[in-house]
Amino acid sequence: MIHQGQERRSPHVLASGWASSCKLLPDGRRQIADVQIPRHFLGLRSLLFRTSDVMPVTRIEASEVSIQDLLRDFNRVPRPAAAVPWAALRDEAMLVEHLGVGAC
Repeated sequence: MIHQGQERRSPHVLASGWASSCKLLPDGRRQIADVQIPRHFLGLRSLLFRTSDVMPVTRIEASEVSIQDLLRDFNRVPRPAAAVPWAALRDEAMLVEHLGVGAC
């Protein structure tokens, strides 16, 4: 669905089914980093951090979210605008902690 290194990605909102965020390893295997359930954004982390793929686990339905519409809505209602990147940063920090990377 969303591939590591892919250009021009758009986030999606998962309507039904389950998906996973995974990282493609150098040897071709995939490491599952997170699981998304309905109402979660898909691809937001990869849009912000360019770190993961999104792969369906079950049959899914998702709606593409226009970046322009998302930014427009965030300008109108700033509180959720702050919450979405904060949640993405929190998820990224937990992922780094679980994977044991980036720490000294």
